Amino acid sequence: MNKQEETEETLVRIQTGIKDGFYFKGHFFKGDSGIECLDKTEVNGYTDFIELFHNDKTWFTTEEGDYQGEWYALGEKEGVYYYHQGSYGSCSGCDWLQGISGDETALEFLKAMDKIIKIGNKEEAIIYLKKETKNLWDDAKGAIKQLIEHIENG
Repeated sequence: MNKQEETEETLVRIQTGIKDGFYFKGHFFKGDSGIECLDKTEVNGYTDFIELFHNDKTWFTTEEGDYQGEWYALGEKEGVYYYHQGSYGSCSGCDWLQGISGDETALEFLKAMDKIIKIGNKEEAIIYLKKETKNLWDDAKGAIKQLIEHIENG
């Protein structure tokens, strides 16, 4: 954490009275049997974290699966597209978010949710996503197809 972030964190801690947890990208979190955003920002699932950290982009999300599967997030800002993909499950053994057991694993999770891939313009995004469908099962191909259709339909 740099000096400016430390100063900002200290000021926010004083203003809010938050003592436990940790500060990441302008928000306070606590990792204990999952993850909680202590500054009252509601985050319930994977894509909520993507939108929280990259709220300057418009996001479209889709998923495939039932009790476990893959989720996909496509962001757009001024004609440039961004991508993030992950998986989810039904228990702490197969779902990263449910498996968080402390601040250290929570911070690792948040850093991963903060990383997005900058794809490029509309044409580059479609090409990139079509390549992503190679070696995927049919349900996952269907989810990627929804992202491509979202780009094509604007």
